[in-house]
Amino acid sequence: MYFNQEWENFHGLETDYVKLYYYDFQPGYSDTYHSYAYHRICTIIDGQKHVCVGDEQDFIYTKDEYVLLSPHSKVHMTMPVTTQALVLELSDDLIKDVTNKISSTLDRDVTLNDYNYLRGRMSRLIYNSLHTINEMRLISQDEKEQHFFIDLAVQKLTYGLLKEKESREFLTRNTHHPMKQALDLIKHNYNKGITVSEIAYHLYMSVPNFSHQFKRYFGVTPKHYLMRYKIEKSKTLLYENTVSEVAYLLGYSNVSAFIDVFKKISGMTPKKYQLLKRGIHKPI
Repeated sequence: MYFNQEWENFHGLETDYVKLYYYDFQPGYSDTYHSYAYHRICTIIDGQKHVCVGDEQDFIYTKDEYVLLSPHSKVHMTMPVTTQALVLELSDDLIKDVTNKISSTLDRDVTLNDYNYLRGRMSRLIYNSLHTINEMRLISQDEKEQHFFIDLAVQKLTYGLLKEKESREFLTRNTHHPMKQALDLIKHNYNKGITVSEIAYHLYMSVPNFSHQFKRYFGVTPKHYLMRYKIEKSKTLLYENTVSEVAYLLGYSNVSAFIDVFKKISGMTPKKYQLLKRGIHKPI
């Protein structure tokens, strides 16, 4: 169920700055997974994890600690006991924005080897920020409001990480990998009719090479990812807009094309999804 690339790409709670994954593991659960194009902070709400990152020495950590993963890390883990975990995928925009806001207060005289992960102790600031994020995840409220408050708490969390020398350098290492740039291009242009060919051109790659590299990193083709990304965005837009308006906002050439793609991905029409989310049911 967990750690399937398709599941990780399109599940979880996503805001402008972060993507959240919540996991509830049973004792003895064991699996291997990969982080993708962004840094992750792995935390434990309750329980413990026995993990091995890449070829490094394995270790056990609890809710008093966090683990930062670099992009494209391979992790094997086993749950000795029932464990609830919260994982945050931190966007480059988040790290850059917070760094720029506080750059004058940071001491940059730090030396750190090219580790695949960083294990740290929870400071009060980091712990409180994570607690707020988890609470906001559970609160049923207006989605925009929920995302707004999560992003505020995530900025506070990132500030806490950037205050510590080792985690600051770990997070601010090179973030210009072409696959990261591809995700940023999709994120900022998904509603402007951007195509896979245009993304490949922007990255100075051939379409076949770009498509191959993208699928190697993310488990799906860029065409499929772009299609799924637009449909996920449409689900939020359908709260306040008509189906025709959403199709237009997403850059579809016609409403029928949007309906066909939505039905293929979600198993229902956008209108039916809209009615279900609004709590309106047509009589049988």
